[in-house]
Amino acid sequence: PEFFDVVDVKNPYMKDQIGKVKSDLAHQQWENLSLAFENWKKDSVISKLEIVAGSPNLEDMVFCANPFIMWKDESGNPFVLLSNMQFENRQSEVDIFEEYFNQQSIPTIRISPNIKIEGNGDLIPHHGKRTLWMGYGYRTDIDVANLLTEILNAHIIPLKLVSEHFYHLDTCFCIIDEDHVVICKEAFDEESYQKIKAVFSFVYQISLQEAKNNFALNSLVMTSLSGEKFAILPLG
Repeated sequence: PEFFDVVDVKNPYMKDQIGKVKSDLAHQQWENLSLAFENWKKDSVISKLEIVAGSPNLEDMVFCANPFIMWKDESGNPFVLLSNMQFENRQSEVDIFEEYFNQQSIPTIRISPNIKIEGNGDLIPHHGKRTLWMGYGYRTDIDVANLLTEILNAHIIPLKLVSEHFYHLDTCFCIIDEDHVVICKEAFDEESYQKIKAVFSFVYQISLQEAKNNFALNSLVMTSLSGEKFAILPLG
């Protein structure tokens, strides 16, 4: 987080925040998150934890869900689909992650720069299925859905985002397991909401206030090898 800052306005939360980052607090928050992942590693929820160094003038690189998505082919071999970021000053992040994955001998794929896509920010895997839920409307183009079906060999379910406060799917849609999901209904158009209801047996709703003011849905749920559930979520 050494280069984290607010230098422009990319979303409503950044308005009137340029130059107001409390660096000490940001570093402590990063350390707390890093420790949570370290503990997940000790509990065998994850097997490996890598720290990619920040880079000068890439203040948003800490949001590393956005520049790529890692997926696996049908044989279980990992590969990475790189993003085409909405904002030009974030595109250099993608180049750094591409170099990192190449050093790890993990294949990377790029698509036409004319199509915008923002990695795990807008692509969320459905546990137990070869399916990805795809948010579109702000940072990811709807036109990428068919291409993703071919590249990832996965079923893609597009969801239209209709609120500027929920510009990424991972701000308003959190899968708990194969049958349970937590959402902010106001983030979606009616058709998308009906898609969610049709697939999940249990759809829990978080209030607009909780989702917008406390980032309640910008959380991560994982399952250990033993089947135990773990989650990281913001402290409201």
